Order: sequence, then C-alpha cells, then structure tokens
Amino acid sequence: MPHAEKLAWRMPPLALLKPVQWSAGTRLGMMALRGYLVLSALLLLIKAIRLGGA
Repeated sequence: MPHAEKLAWRMPPLALLKPVQWSAGTRLGMMALRGYLVLSALLLLIKAIRLGGA
C-alpha cells in the first residue's frame, strides 16, 4: 500500500464489520484472563477488608 493511501485510509463503519470468530485457543485464553481478573479483584477486596478491620 503506498504511503499516500495509508494516510487516507479510514476504518469502515462498525455496522459493516463481521463479528470475530474466536478459535478455541483464543477463547480459552480469554477465559483464563477473565478468571485471573476476578481472582485478583477478590484478593484485593479481602486485603482491603483485612486492613480496614485492623
């Protein structure tokens, strides 16, 4: 793609884009990240409660 076309490129409207089809590995990775986020939030909440009660 020439440099001039790169500068003029615009993202198509979201309504025209197809939904992403995730592979099994990507889906598993996203579930692992979600689990990590939930676990870290719970641990942070427990730590805050312990510090507040002391």
